[in-house]
Amino acid sequence: MSGQNISDIENRVYLGISKDTVYPTNAKGYSPKVEYPEYVFGSNNLSLENPVYDLVREGFYTLGYDKVNYGVKEWNPLGEFINEGDTVLIKPNWVMHYNKNKDHQDNMECLVTHPSTVRAVIDYTLIALKNTGRVIIADAPMQGCNLQEMFSKTGYLELFEFYKSEGIHLEIIDLRQCRVNTNKHIITETIAINGEDQSIQVELGQESAHLSDSNLRYKVSDYKADNTNQYHHDRIHTYNINKNVLLADVILNMPKPKCHRLAGLTAAQKNIVGITYDKACLPHRSIGAKISGGDEYQKRSIIKALITRIEEKKLGLTQNGKTFSAIILQFLIAILYVSVKVCSKDKVMIGSWYGNDTIWRTVSDLNFIVRYADKNGAIRDTPQRRILNIADMIIAGQGNGPVGPSPKNLGMILIGEDSSLIDAICAKIMGFNIEKVPGLNSTMRNNRLRVEGIKNIYSNNQKYNNVLFEDFLPDENWRFIPHDSWKDFIENY
Repeated sequence: MSGQNISDIENRVYLGISKDTVYPTNAKGYSPKVEYPEYVFGSNNLSLENPVYDLVREGFYTLGYDKVNYGVKEWNPLGEFINEGDTVLIKPNWVMHYNKNKDHQDNMECLVTHPSTVRAVIDYTLIALKNTGRVIIADAPMQGCNLQEMFSKTGYLELFEFYKSEGIHLEIIDLRQCRVNTNKHIITETIAINGEDQSIQVELGQESAHLSDSNLRYKVSDYKADNTNQYHHDRIHTYNINKNVLLADVILNMPKPKCHRLAGLTAAQKNIVGITYDKACLPHRSIGAKISGGDEYQKRSIIKALITRIEEKKLGLTQNGKTFSAIILQFLIAILYVSVKVCSKDKVMIGSWYGNDTIWRTVSDLNFIVRYADKNGAIRDTPQRRILNIADMIIAGQGNGPVGPSPKNLGMILIGEDSSLIDAICAKIMGFNIEKVPGLNSTMRNNRLRVEGIKNIYSNNQKYNNVLFEDFLPDENWRFIPHDSWKDFIENY
C-alpha cells in the first residue's frame, strides 16, 4: 500500500542492534558491501564494509515494508510512504560544524547524523520515486554553523559527489534565513542564505502548546527577545517555516539522539526544530526565575537577571555595529557567569535544566505543524504529509549535548512512524525516567501527534524482538551520562 494515512499504520518500531558496528569509510559514497537484488548502482559501486547500510535495510524488512517483494529486484520498502512524483525531504541533524566538548573536539560522529546512514535512506527513496519527484536533503543548523565545513569534516561532500557522478540530482538546502560568524561570543558577520520568498508563517493560536493566557516573555540565545516575542504574544503563536519543508509530501526524519541541556534529550521530535527559516521564532526559555513565572532558573537572582539584560543589550549593540561596546559587555557577562558558578548554590542559568517548561512546547508545536500544516501553512484537520523516523544511534551523544556531547557507542538504528514513541524508547535506552522528560508523556498521549495501535518493538536481537514497549527492559550498559544540569534528576537508575 502506497501513501497510506499515518493513523492507519501499526505503531511499531525497529531496534537494530550490532554492538560492534562502526561507521564505514566514505569509499564509493558509503555504498553497501553487498549487491542486493534491488540495488541500482551495480557491482562496480560496492564498498568493503558498510554494516550501517545493512542495519537500515534490515529494519525496513523487519517492519514488513513491501514484504511480498523482499529478495527480488522489485523490492520497494519506502513505497509504503513515497509515491512516484512526490517531494521527499530527508532531514538529518546538522547542528554544528565542530564539537564544543574540549575532550572530543574532533568527534563529529556523536554530533551529527552520519552520512552512511543517510546514504541507505537516499537509495531507497530513489527506488520509490523511480526517476520522478524531488529529493531534498535539508536542515536549519545553529546560526553559527558553517555547513560547508561540517560537510567537509564528516564525509557528506563525498556522499553528494557520488550521486552527482551517477547523474542523480539531490537538492542540498540550508533552510536558514542567515548564518553568522562569531569571535568570542560576538557576532562579527551576518551572511544571508535565503530570501523572504523561502519563508512561510504558520499561525497556531489556540492549537499551540504554549500557554495562551500568560504574559511570558520568551527568549532564544543569540536572538533579541523582542524578535521572538513578535512571533509569540497574547494568544498569537507564529512560526516561520522554510517553505521547502511544507512543500514536501514525505519527511524522512533522521535524528542523532543525544542528551540536551534544555530538553533532557533530543531525538525524533526535537530534530524537527530544524525546519525553521527564522530561528528567532523558536521560544527556548521564559525569562526570569521559576518562582516568578519564568523558567531560566529556579530562584530569584539579581545576577542572573542582570546577565539576561546585559545579553540583550550586547545583541542590540552588535546589530548596530558597535562591536567594541559589545566586547566590553561580553567581558562583564563572563565575570557574572563565573560569580554564579563560584558563589551560587543554584548554578542553573539560561533555561538549561529540568525545570524548563518552554522548549518542549515549542517542539510539540513544530511537530504539529509538520504533520498538519498544508503547503501554504494553513492548519488542516488531517495529516498533510507522511513521516518516517530513522534514528542514527550507531554512536550517540551523552553528557553535555546538543553541541558538546561525548560519544556513546551503541551500534543501533531505530526506525518508526511515531516520533514520540521513538523518543520514549530513546529515553529508556539512555536510562532516563520518561516521567522526568518534560513534554514526552503529553505528546505520547496527544492523539494528533501519535500513531494509533499497540506499541510493539521489533528487533534483529531476539531478546528485544516482538516486545511490547511497556515490557522493554534495556541493557544496563546502554545507560547515558546525562547533561550536567540534569544529573540526579532524569536518571532511572
